[in-house]
Amino acid sequence: MPRRNSTVKIKDDKVLFSKEILEYFESLRNEETSEWINKYFEVLSDENNLICEKYNIHHIKPVFTFKDETHKNRIEAKPLADSLNENKIRLSIYNHILAHYYLWKIFDNWESRHAIQQMVNGKKMYIENLSEKELKEIAKFEEECAKENQTQEEYKLKKRLSDKNWNKTHKKEVSEKNRLKYQKHREDRLTKSRKYRAENHDEILARGMRECYDPKENNYCTLNALQVRKKRNKEKYKDVKPIECLVKTKDQ
Repeated sequence: MPRRNSTVKIKDDKVLFSKEILEYFESLRNEETSEWINKYFEVLSDENNLICEKYNIHHIKPVFTFKDETHKNRIEAKPLADSLNENKIRLSIYNHILAHYYLWKIFDNWESRHAIQQMVNGKKMYIENLSEKELKEIAKFEEECAKENQTQEEYKLKKRLSDKNWNKTHKKEVSEKNRLKYQKHREDRLTKSRKYRAENHDEILARGMRECYDPKENNYCTLNALQVRKKRNKEKYKDVKPIECLVKTKDQ
């Protein structure tokens, strides 16, 4: 399969983007995407793209924006993105990864996420867990692997080793991030639950739910919830008997 060539215009070592492409990205610009669009074009305009030995050809306006029933992927038909004038640009390995990261931030859809996720898939983690700084570290790894003259087997071995070392270095950090993320999610869920119970206490009792008053937390919860709290914190709840904390209705 012949390698695709860059079609953008370059003058005095600077990339000249077509009016159609600039207008398209301007139409996407808002408060959330403006920063990422600026970073995306900074990567596309980087002078290193012109002098790098190892490079990829990148569609400035992504392939998925052209999809239809005939052009679902590159295997079935030549992408419509290839037919757009000045839509293909030469990028270094490092900048190509960053470009797809910024496209994901701009579009925030499955296609853009899948593209960048595939590029960092060796790290065995979700792209949502990576910061921009960490993504740049991965891009640097990938470029270093690609720079050296090596056989395909040597390249795959080096990739596996770099992935293993990267995971070993960042595993605890990412694990702590996930723990804090889950903890915040759990606290938010408990806050909403307590607010609902406080506002709809009479309605809950009317529906006949077995509700308890937690004397230690000074709030209402279900009988099952109070039993779980007692089991998890035996010392704190040693004097609390869940069955005696049941809130009784007038009919009981």
